Amino acid sequence: MTLHAQTLLGITGALSLFACVPNELGHIRAKKTGDMVAGPAPRAEFDHELEDACGDGGPTIAGDNRIVRAPYLQQVTERSARILWTVNQLARPHVAVTPAAGGEPIQTVTTVDGSAARGATDQLIARIEGLEPATIYCYEIRDESGLLYTSTGFRTAPAIGGDAPVRFTAFADLGKQTTDQFAVSDQLNTVSYDFALVPGDIAYGSGTMEAFELYYFDVYADKLDKIPFYPAVGNHDYRTDRAGPFRQVYSLPENGSNELYYSFDWGNVHIAVIDTENIDDAQVSWLDADLAATRQPWKVVMGHHPPYSSGYHGDDLEVRRKFSPIFASRGVQLALFGHEHNYERTKDLDGTTYIVTGGGGVGTRPVGTSTYTDFSEQVAHFTYVEVAGNTLTLWAVDASGQTFDTAVLRL
Repeated sequence: MTLHAQTLLGITGALSLFACVPNELGHIRAKKTGDMVAGPAPRAEFDHELEDACGDGGPTIAGDNRIVRAPYLQQVTERSARILWTVNQLARPHVAVTPAAGGEPIQTVTTVDGSAARGATDQLIARIEGLEPATIYCYEIRDESGLLYTSTGFRTAPAIGGDAPVRFTAFADLGKQTTDQFAVSDQLNTVSYDFALVPGDIAYGSGTMEAFELYYFDVYADKLDKIPFYPAVGNHDYRTDRAGPFRQVYSLPENGSNELYYSFDWGNVHIAVIDTENIDDAQVSWLDADLAATRQPWKVVMGHHPPYSSGYHGDDLEVRRKFSPIFASRGVQLALFGHEHNYERTKDLDGTTYIVTGGGGVGTRPVGTSTYTDFSEQVAHFTYVEVAGNTLTLWAVDASGQTFDTAVLRL
């Protein structure tokens, strides 16, 4: 595993402020605001269209007896999607999918996920093909005993390269069913988004299967069956079997390496996800080639360890040395990171704005400022992004629902 060359506020000289600082819960509301040029984040129930079209979903009595991990979306594209869940007994499972607007049922194939370890439960994966872009589909889960999970819905991605608006959230360092985590999760229900990015440290404290079940799947179950979540692996996620449970529970694009780094497109946005815990030449070459190959006008990169940080851990100099030159040369406009339990937005650095969005719920730590800092704050929060044509708008929303920082990037 790579050793990180990190500095603690070398520019500001405030090292002593953060020595051995524990996480602090309860920083729910930001005490100051940054640049409010974009105004408050637009509000809408995240699933209102899906619920109106398909229903809210949930296990039946039979489902309560058979389903262990509720269904969750993966690899949603403009033409396909995957639904995963786990059961304690196999009985010819089947996912029924229909267009919300009416029409013929979509053929699906459900199999036992061979990449997941078999034990007291089986992980199932339904592969859904032949879908239309930007379309709501309803689904329910059945087996030979009857209905297990009532109807809910998802929306496919818009056509690649099209001009449809793209909306997503980002939040990292999620917590262990803390009050902060639940507060952030509640606020995630108040904005409309197509997918979520999670820049690492998903399953505190050691990335075990039990931690994924308790602190991720149980907490976000009301969203995961409707919205695809795309994660980056964090240092805590790596602690068990070198991210073995992480790789088992997710079904991520395999255009990188073993699901630990990968990329995907959504509308006119290209998202590349990197593994900052284990950096090698192969990954660096992959990222450069991946970003060089895309024709999407907007490029976003997500990883865990931030190359620029005024927080507890400070700058990750290896990530900066290996990746930041690629961001600059390949035109990455936005880079999202976690690891630091705070919020920080940098100035434009060689064309890239760096965001630390590590206030997902584990608690917060103090954060200072550096010469590259535009705004920073110690607060539980998430980041909300909308890409519309030539404009990317970013809002930072704290766990009380207050928008406390914004940014507008243009092509």
